[in-house]
Amino acid sequence: MWILHPTAEDVKRLDDGQLVELALRLCRREAQSLEIAATAVTQGGHSAAKDGGIDIRVAGSLRPAGELQGLPAGIQVKAQLMPPPEIRTEMSPKGVLRPSITGLLKAGGTYIIASGREDLTDKRRQELIAAMVGQVPAAHRDQVAFLDSRDLATWCVRHPGVAAWLRSEVKRPLDGWEPWGPWSARNEPEDQAYLVDQAARLCRPTLDEDHLHGALVGMGLVREALAGPASAVRLTGLSGMGKTRFAQALFDRRVGDGALDPALAIYGDAGFDKSVSPAQLARSLVDDQVEAVLIVDNCLAARHRELVEIVRQPGSRVRLLTIDYDVGDDQPDHTEVFRLQNAGEDLIDALLLQRAPTLAHAERIRIIEFAGGNTRIALAIALAPRGAKGIVGLKNEELLDRLFLKDRRDPDVELRRVARAAALVYAFSIEGAEVAEGVALTALAGVSDLVFHEKIADLLERGLAQKRGDQRAVLPPAIAAWLAAEALAKLPRNHLMTAFGIFSPRLQLSFARRLGLLQGVKAATEIAQVLLGPGGRFSSPVDDNGHDMRAVRYLAPLAPILALDVADRLVADGRRLESWHPLRGELRRLLVEVAYDAEHFDQAVELLARLALREGPDERSFESIRDKILPMFHIQRSGTHATPAQRFAAIDRWLSSDDPHRRSLGLTALGAALETRFAGADPQIEYGAERRNSGWWPKDRAELRDWFAEALVRVRRLLADPDTLEKGRKLAAAHYPSLAGYPVVVPAAVETMRVAAGGTFWPKGWFAACDALWRLRKKKRSRPVIALEREMRPVSLADEVEVWLRLDWHDWRNPQHADQSRDDWPEAHRRALAAGAGVGIDDDIARRVLADPSYEARYLGQGLAQSLAPTFQPGWDRLRRLLAEIRPDKPNWSVFAGYLGVVRSQAPELADALLDAAMADDVLRPFAIVLCVTDGDTNDRGLARILTLLRDPKTTPEERRSVFIIRFDETLKDARQAELIDALVAADEPEQALTLLGYRDRDGDWEPPLREAARRLLAKLELSRRDDPNGLWDRRAAKVAERSLSGPEGEAAAASLLDRIIALGEDRRGRIRGLPRKLTKALFRLHPRMALDAFLPALIDDRRYALRSLVDQHDDDDQPARSLFNAIPDDVIRPWLAEDPVARGAILADLGSYFEHGAEGRFEWTPLARMLIEIGNTDILDILGNRFESGSWSGRRDARFVSRRPLVEALQNHPDARVRAWAEEMLAYLDSRISQRSEWDREPPDRFE
Repeated sequence: MWILHPTAEDVKRLDDGQLVELALRLCRREAQSLEIAATAVTQGGHSAAKDGGIDIRVAGSLRPAGELQGLPAGIQVKAQLMPPPEIRTEMSPKGVLRPSITGLLKAGGTYIIASGREDLTDKRRQELIAAMVGQVPAAHRDQVAFLDSRDLATWCVRHPGVAAWLRSEVKRPLDGWEPWGPWSARNEPEDQAYLVDQAARLCRPTLDEDHLHGALVGMGLVREALAGPASAVRLTGLSGMGKTRFAQALFDRRVGDGALDPALAIYGDAGFDKSVSPAQLARSLVDDQVEAVLIVDNCLAARHRELVEIVRQPGSRVRLLTIDYDVGDDQPDHTEVFRLQNAGEDLIDALLLQRAPTLAHAERIRIIEFAGGNTRIALAIALAPRGAKGIVGLKNEELLDRLFLKDRRDPDVELRRVARAAALVYAFSIEGAEVAEGVALTALAGVSDLVFHEKIADLLERGLAQKRGDQRAVLPPAIAAWLAAEALAKLPRNHLMTAFGIFSPRLQLSFARRLGLLQGVKAATEIAQVLLGPGGRFSSPVDDNGHDMRAVRYLAPLAPILALDVADRLVADGRRLESWHPLRGELRRLLVEVAYDAEHFDQAVELLARLALREGPDERSFESIRDKILPMFHIQRSGTHATPAQRFAAIDRWLSSDDPHRRSLGLTALGAALETRFAGADPQIEYGAERRNSGWWPKDRAELRDWFAEALVRVRRLLADPDTLEKGRKLAAAHYPSLAGYPVVVPAAVETMRVAAGGTFWPKGWFAACDALWRLRKKKRSRPVIALEREMRPVSLADEVEVWLRLDWHDWRNPQHADQSRDDWPEAHRRALAAGAGVGIDDDIARRVLADPSYEARYLGQGLAQSLAPTFQPGWDRLRRLLAEIRPDKPNWSVFAGYLGVVRSQAPELADALLDAAMADDVLRPFAIVLCVTDGDTNDRGLARILTLLRDPKTTPEERRSVFIIRFDETLKDARQAELIDALVAADEPEQALTLLGYRDRDGDWEPPLREAARRLLAKLELSRRDDPNGLWDRRAAKVAERSLSGPEGEAAAASLLDRIIALGEDRRGRIRGLPRKLTKALFRLHPRMALDAFLPALIDDRRYALRSLVDQHDDDDQPARSLFNAIPDDVIRPWLAEDPVARGAILADLGSYFEHGAEGRFEWTPLARMLIEIGNTDILDILGNRFESGSWSGRRDARFVSRRPLVEALQNHPDARVRAWAEEMLAYLDSRISQRSEWDREPPDRFE
């Protein structure tokens, strides 16, 4: 049941006004779901007033119309019982139907009475409907309806925001979850306007870079992102940016266009404990297919990812919006991330006017200056008690003092000391398992434990701290930074370091994180130097969880050189840090972050390179160091401000190295430098207190030209060295098409391409030149680019052959095609055939192609044959003679296949003669089978040739294995195909035979000879294939069995296969991989009784794990019907079971499917399970009960037992006392398991760290 599900009792507790409000909210939501304007819903007077019989009207013309049944609709709301006499009086006072109802019915609408007190039985409902029908003309009897309290509660289920409102109204809210309302300011009016100024303050980090949108434009983007079901949005920003108020305004129709429906909103703050966690609520909404917008405030990234997985499940109608104060570089999958920046001065001024109207203008200006765009700081100061001195003349320190006044004028010294101590760490616990953290900070503050707790509560009330579960944190960040700096200045250094020494490792890490945010604070820098310097706490990170290394990363903004020294020592000690190791991940992040600054780039990137060179091939697909290095060499979005000279110097060092792996890294980095399209480096949103951008960008065309000129100089150096020539060519060809789009780069790019060609024809270079022109089709093509393509065109027959018979045509772009959507393949095919025709006059080229299988020589053969038609024999003889002259080890037989294909289509008799001759020709004989099966359907004569070759002992296995590509002529009988199958089996090529029969799976019934051949094949077939991970072999064998083993004629072969499978399973020692699952399932379906009798003795042995797994196929999961027993009809399994019900019943109870999905997905016993239950044997019942424990599930840990409980409940009234007793015992057991697993499901509260 849905967690927020309201009840009829909730509706009954509403008074008159609340009941009308409930109906009004439901009608508005229904109108929106019907895509009707909100103005179509209007409200009358009080529900007890004389209002003409209608409280709420919904205009329109629609039938059906959801819960409203038909439009227009009129609802009379009553907070009282409505017996028939009351209905008659309500509808027809003085015996005459109200004119308002008459007009409504004549318009084709629906009249509804909604009683918040009625809870109807079926009989009572019929009586009330009859009373209503009796008041209206016969033609309109289907236009009246009655809704009781249960109907209204059920209607609320479809609209979660309304459901949450209802529960809140009757003082039964779901702990921590609420409908749309003033989430950000509980004490402010609900209808308070959302303030908007002209300042741009919202961006999408991965899409907008540094571009900011105005509030209304940004709100439209967020609303658009949340428009569809299963969508997910994450709103981030520093504390005090107004994120929660922004989220609230998304549902406000007064703000911008396209407001989200407020009736769908369910809001909760993850920082507070809840009886129902966000994940539990999300699963409930998804499982019940409720449409909702779930807003989770203070939602950590890990929780967000968990919620995204839930709301993206099939059938979900839930949209997710999470809010988090922490601005990191996390980009969750399937999520659009938005970041809210500082508020503009005008916005804060308007907010102060709204929330603190007594402030003078000069006071507001001073607060705005101090707040720095943070609305929370501005409000905290504005709403603090005012002293006699006022605000205008106060310094920043004095404004900060105002936050710590008590009794309106006196400083709260203890509060200030507690706040300073608490601000020294990013977050701390004052309860739970880490309560010692609060104790340590209490000592630093110099107060008692009780006072510390009281003052932390005071900070929470003042908005100067926040909580997440057991943890507390001083926020907003600016306040925390000021207080932490003040603490460092006032606390004795030795006292502070002594306290640090007794901090828990987690609190030490949190202290390091706070220090890293205090850039510019001298004391923070000095402490960081102590912690990272020789003998310092974090000078030699050794912990396996990576926390020490993370502390180094936090402190790096204060002492980057010392942080690099720590990293250098780690890399130098020779430890091979696997990709999964947390320490390695933190080390990588540290080096990437430090490399942002030009002064530290050289050392950081060199350390990254040393780490990258230790990566194994398997590690390059997960958190690869190389993937972090390469973006640093992009011309833009590099994530570093290292100069071009620095970055090219690093490439030069790597390219000149004696280490081939380092040279490879240099080549890859040079390729990155030549890129013009890229995703860029991971964004470094923050580094300590420093705001960062995407790195160095060329400021003008000259810098753009110089960058690529430097890169191309290094490409030309590679081209000048014979050992690296091909690598240089590869780089030049890959990047020239995109570089040609930049006019300032064209001269250097064209020069590099000419150097790469070296005065010879370069096929891939010409392809690149064509691609460049093709991309520039809509731009003005520069003369150098046009001239280069002309220079690089193929000019000789040898050039044409190299292009069209060796390269992949899909890489070619026809520069003459102005329309990019045109297919270049026909033109490429024409040129390939023309090149083939030209070979007819050049024996040297023909010999080269015949001796090299890398040529796609089929087109040569086709082109040559077409040019010689209709006289084909001379050309064939010439090709044979040339092949005989060179006798290569691996001849390119596709020349002859292409030639023969043309001959077959124009002179089939000659084609047969050529093939007959090839069988006796020592030159063509090695690939005669290939020629027989390619480029045409095989007829009876062709099959005879293939059979002759297969039976010839001189035919090699490699030649035989080409038979699988054969295509049979339609006239070829099954009996002849059966001969081929037998020949392949005799030649020890069952795999080819199975492949051929697999191609015939969709044909009609096979004739007896082919079925017999298939049975002989199955008898010889290897049943277990470890090299068949995808089960292709098994599926083909099962399909062949389905066609050949049915009926009495297949019994002997089926019995033999079953025996072999059982013997095979005995040898597997519990390993099911490689066993023929599909084939076994086919045998159970074709010969069920035989399969049962064969498997029973083996299945009785509990140690035969592999066979048991083969039969049940993990049927205990919540997706049943995989057991092989399911393929056996009841009329077969019932008598088989009756022969020995106890022994056989135990097997079936253990391995058969015991449940199936009934109505609404509810679990029901299968017919097989019902047979077993009827036996009434307690051992069999216990086996069924034990299976409730095994298998997998998804979602909550108690879901497995909750879903199976109805199975047992259905047996409580069973006629057999033994079954009833078992059911009672099993229900108690299930309830205990549900309780236990529910406890496990309790999610730990969210934390700041």
